[in-house]
Amino acid sequence: MKYFYIAIIALFSFSVTAQNAVGTTTPDAETITKSYKYKLILDVNQEVAFKQKVETYLTQRSAIDNQYSGDERLDFLQALSLEETTEMQGVLSPYQFELYKKLKPVIQPI
Repeated sequence: MKYFYIAIIALFSFSVTAQNAVGTTTPDAETITKSYKYKLILDVNQEVAFKQKVETYLTQRSAIDNQYSGDERLDFLQALSLEETTEMQGVLSPYQFELYKKLKPVIQPI
């Protein structure tokens, strides 16, 4: 069942990337990134990549919220959150990533 959720999320990723090609970010992505920026000490390049990943996550989360409910929705959101956390590992240093994992439940609860 987990693989099914991951496959669905991957499909959302492709459609979301195509929809958000303009390069604009939502106010929510800006706010979330600012919440992490000084705590993680993000440099300029990390901040841009981080904000893009957050934007993608928020768009996918919105799609899941609109299409699913109950336990199924929660399962998709948990899988999506795990995917986002894993992707952030490529943006952050090992120290930043460990701190990010501690901050995420507070800043971005499921």
